[in-house]
Amino acid sequence: MKAPQQNETYELKTVLDSMVKINDLEWRDFIKGLQRKNLSKGEHLWKKDQFCDSLVFLQSGLIRSYSYLGPKEVTHAFYFEKSLFYDDYSFLSHRPCTKAYQALEDSEILFINRSYLQSMYDRHKCFERLGRLALENAHIAMVQNMERIRLFSAEENYCYLSKHYPGLLQRVPLKTIASYLNISPEHLSRIRAKKSIQRTTRTIY
Repeated sequence: MKAPQQNETYELKTVLDSMVKINDLEWRDFIKGLQRKNLSKGEHLWKKDQFCDSLVFLQSGLIRSYSYLGPKEVTHAFYFEKSLFYDDYSFLSHRPCTKAYQALEDSEILFINRSYLQSMYDRHKCFERLGRLALENAHIAMVQNMERIRLFSAEENYCYLSKHYPGLLQRVPLKTIASYLNISPEHLSRIRAKKSIQRTTRTIY
């Protein structure tokens, strides 16, 4: 783990500025607590029963959260480049994670420890507001994701992924996509075959 260079924090500054404006003094104070880490494909950021004590910004790569329901693997979310996230349950409750977070590609992250972040809340009001907004956004995204998976059909959810995250289907193994959609890999293969036929038919006619 290393402290990031100034030019490595530009994208994070852009993301945070889109939520709350941060002046130069506040930013210099914030990046004193930042660290950088590389994850290899397949490596875990946090495993189940480990503690999440950091806010993470994904510079590059792809990370997923997952757990097991009996023998069944369930993928809960995907985190792409420029994602800002933590395990909200572990981070807020100071209890172990109930999910695991795994790099699906070689990934580079910036992170800041919870204790340093909380000291920023005390020193700079903008970061207190930023923490609240980050929590609200994470909760909204979680609820939207759960509702979409619960209320939409598997085919509708597959079409949603294809439309909003077209690159995901090329970057992630089909069994992982199936575990996210809560269907079997065989069911996913049938949906993909059906959509392929529909595209071919539209092209012909």
